[in-house]
Amino acid sequence: MKDDYYNGALGDNIDGFNEELFERALDRWTERPQLGEGYDKRTLRLYDALIWTRVENTKDKLEQIKGSVEERSKIREKDGNYLSKILTPTTNDDLLSKLDKISRDVESWKYTGEVYCVVDCRKHEVEYHRLIASWVSDIEAFKSFNHLCKKSKYTFLIGDTSRDWAFDVNKYRKYINNRHQYTEHESEIILPMDEEYVTDMFYGTLEEFYKYIKTKE
Repeated sequence: MKDDYYNGALGDNIDGFNEELFERALDRWTERPQLGEGYDKRTLRLYDALIWTRVENTKDKLEQIKGSVEERSKIREKDGNYLSKILTPTTNDDLLSKLDKISRDVESWKYTGEVYCVVDCRKHEVEYHRLIASWVSDIEAFKSFNHLCKKSKYTFLIGDTSRDWAFDVNKYRKYINNRHQYTEHESEIILPMDEEYVTDMFYGTLEEFYKYIKTKE
């Protein structure tokens, strides 16, 4: 399990502080581009720790709890009497309650499928630093990006989360009823900048990119 910078990465909540810290980090992550600020490596590492650790640790925690449930089911099938001696109904109920809680947490932000990203450099200059980056699930969202000039060329990454999970920012904000009017239409997906997710790329203007996408449909 990845070491977390704060104890709330697993979804455990101490007087609401950890969840509030996470949500503030998420707000700041999406606000920086709006303010015209970029991300240096040091800043990226901080947000990677505060945001992406939650995804990684939640995946591990979910698998652990599922494994415990399956193990208890096997014991029950093998020797029900033995199970009744070592497990009280409360123990089993608590386990199922934890599984339900973390499953609901996962479904509040989990995204799998196609993703797109735009970077201000040529194809061979893309840096796959494996720290988190902003992707989108809907290419129409690029039209609202103020920093994209119509005549300028960019590298557009076309990717897929494959079997991994990504963090759907707007899905989560709808879940906690904390929508942001300036970003809620961006369909932002948080996923590491890792070459393993890239299935194709295109270098050109936004208009040329849309034409390229249509040829692939």
